Amino acid sequence: MFGASSGEVEERRPSGQHREGERSYNDFKLYIPKFEGQLDPNLFLDWLQNIERIFEYKDVLDDKNVNLLALKLRKYASIRWSNVMAKRARKRKEKIKTREK
Repeated sequence: MFGASSGEVEERRPSGQHREGERSYNDFKLYIPKFEGQLDPNLFLDWLQNIERIFEYKDVLDDKNVNLLALKLRKYASIRWSNVMAKRARKRKEKIKTREK
């Protein structure tokens, strides 16, 4: 196979096939729910907790968390996010890269 050094053969398996005793948890997709920006803070906290569990399970890198979260914002939440980002850009502040910020 390409990329293998001389004398080595790279073993490739079709998607979903694993060696005996191996398990893969990455062979299915998880749904990331949308958030529309309702005024009830409990709805937001529930949504965020659900998202955090999904990211932890799928080992999503920290630098991708904020971008994925922003993609799932709808209606008022999306407008608010756009306004915050525009305001930060006008003030020449760096982009938000962590959920905590």
